[in-house]
Amino acid sequence: QQQEEEDGGQNTASTVQYIAGQFGGYLNTMKNPPTNGSNLGTMIMSCNWQQPFKAWTAPYSGVSLTAQISVHTAQKLEHSAIYSTISLGLKHYNEKGLADRFVWWETSIFDFMRPFQESVMVDTFSREPIIHGVLEGKSRYHDQLPGTAFSSNTTWQGYRKFGYSVTTENLLQGFADVNARFPSYALPTNVTEWGITHWNIELEGLQGASAGYAVQDVQISLIEMPS
Repeated sequence: QQQEEEDGGQNTASTVQYIAGQFGGYLNTMKNPPTNGSNLGTMIMSCNWQQPFKAWTAPYSGVSLTAQISVHTAQKLEHSAIYSTISLGLKHYNEKGLADRFVWWETSIFDFMRPFQESVMVDTFSREPIIHGVLEGKSRYHDQLPGTAFSSNTTWQGYRKFGYSVTTENLLQGFADVNARFPSYALPTNVTEWGITHWNIELEGLQGASAGYAVQDVQISLIEMPS
């Protein structure tokens, strides 16, 4: 970290480390421009499941997620951006049990020096719809859990606990918003036909930005219906 402070992060390579249950990373696109044909660099901690979690099918009524996250340093040029999100990957299964739709259910954790806004959009690379929420209390796309942190556009020292749930109501609102703005996707609205197959926390930056972050104690739970 001393090197980052002395040279503004411009001579520090992007790096990751996992130790004692903590995942840490430093993403630098200042003098390490992305090599994927775009001006975007991404660092991802993720998990895939072969079998979907049917979080909106009885006896369950949703999913909750908590994680402790620290974004302890960040900088960017005026035109650039550096931000962190949590995402769930949702697949729709047709009557034959085959996956025929995919949606990114994304939540802002950090967006350095930029305002937050909930929205629906289309992912640049996968061309799949993104339902994007912000942690600031009650949201269209999730319910923030009590005692957890809001999305932040400044850095902070130490860990903060972030947490939210995605209920049937949230799911239907997100599908309705995608179908209204991008009708060609025609997302089915029978929530029992959807399942969770992917989860990630990512740090992403346009060229001309850097940030360091750490993650620990990630928990994903299915919410049981009241008996």
